[in-house]
Amino acid sequence: MPNNATACSIECVRNSRTGCAAKPTEPLLITFSQAAELLGISRPTLYAWAKIDGFPVVRLGGCSRISMEGLRQWVQQQAEHSGGAV
Repeated sequence: MPNNATACSIECVRNSRTGCAAKPTEPLLITFSQAAELLGISRPTLYAWAKIDGFPVVRLGGCSRISMEGLRQWVQQQAEHSGGAV
């Protein structure tokens, strides 16, 4: 399981005069395992959701990833449709 620094893709570029020059960044795409962990659901559940029209799966060659921004929007839409709040 990736550690928090790996999961968040935190990179810090050291400059000898100014110290840390890069801010923590959020990845554009995450793996199914990372998304399941973020959502607190199982991977099989996430794979089932990925088959739903509109779920933010991005396919690059033979790899499937999930868009972080798309995932936020999708979760928000699901909450609005169910009358819940995120």
